[in-house]
Amino acid sequence: ANFSVKVTRGLMDKYYDTRPIGEDLTIPCPKNNNDIKGIFELLETASLGSWVSEFGIDISMGKVKSNEHDYNSCLSGKKIQAYKIIKSQKYKLVVNKILPNSNRKIKAALVPSSARVNESLVEITCKNEEVLMYLFLMLNSKFVEGALRALMSNINLNIFRLLSLPIPKPNAANLKKAASLFAKIDSGIDNPNVLSMNFGESIYALQAKTINTLNSEYADHNTNEKAVAA
Repeated sequence: ANFSVKVTRGLMDKYYDTRPIGEDLTIPCPKNNNDIKGIFELLETASLGSWVSEFGIDISMGKVKSNEHDYNSCLSGKKIQAYKIIKSQKYKLVVNKILPNSNRKIKAALVPSSARVNESLVEITCKNEEVLMYLFLMLNSKFVEGALRALMSNINLNIFRLLSLPIPKPNAANLKKAASLFAKIDSGIDNPNVLSMNFGESIYALQAKTINTLNSEYADHNTNEKAVAA
């Protein structure tokens, strides 16, 4: 039998159903009550927008417009991958604005703060780079991917939707751990998906396996897969 659940978060009501919805079949609906419970618990988490100002985080669209001569040579959504790190003394975080019709919807990368970025990316800056490393792990995680798919109804991840994602405010221990995990990912030795999954489980107090909806569609988060180098 088909069933649905209504989730109210702020002024937004969302319905989840066991039936397929939408044209993008890579966005599956929760398949059972456990899936719905896992997504519901994620959506009950405080949003990114509730604490960005406290940490001095600035979020803006990429500055280079399509009519500028170097638009195609700038960093774009097509040129970044999840967990990509372009080594630099100072970083900013970039996230794809256009969500692809593919298994992984959201991709976050750390790039030089001076990098020219076109309008297909969202830029995130913060004086405390540990905060960027925390967001780097969270935005690439299976948890945020699951929440994103539940909240999105089209292909654009604008700033408003980014701020609505359920990412809890980090404490000092979270930031220190994020910096440690970033160093491991940067070394290329450890699988970033495993690291972010374990980190996310500690942040949300929720096991990743409860979000079964993504298991078959989202190979990037299969811990048996070999990590792809950034």
